[in-house]
Amino acid sequence: MQRLRSIERLWLPSGFPGVEMCHLHGGEQGGGSVLMRFAAGASFPAHEHPGGEEMLVLEGCVRLGDAVLEQGDYQWTGPGEIHDVRSDAGALVMIRSGAGIRVIE
Repeated sequence: MQRLRSIERLWLPSGFPGVEMCHLHGGEQGGGSVLMRFAAGASFPAHEHPGGEEMLVLEGCVRLGDAVLEQGDYQWTGPGEIHDVRSDAGALVMIRSGAGIRVIE
């Protein structure tokens, strides 16, 4: 059993301004579960997840292309689908990916 209490979270820079990550669980093939925290106006560039991606918005609101996801909303993005993520007002999301991520440069 693995447990991570909220006061024990270690927030790390993602390499993109205003976006921090907290690793929850490492999965097979480079995937796993993370929390991502977006400051107001922050964005994560276009990317894909070879094993697909599940996203659950815990707080705030994010935009993926033309889609707006608010608190409680869920989205599945299939393998090979490319999207970016941005938040105008800030957000906290949980991401689960089966096989890591590839940022599109």
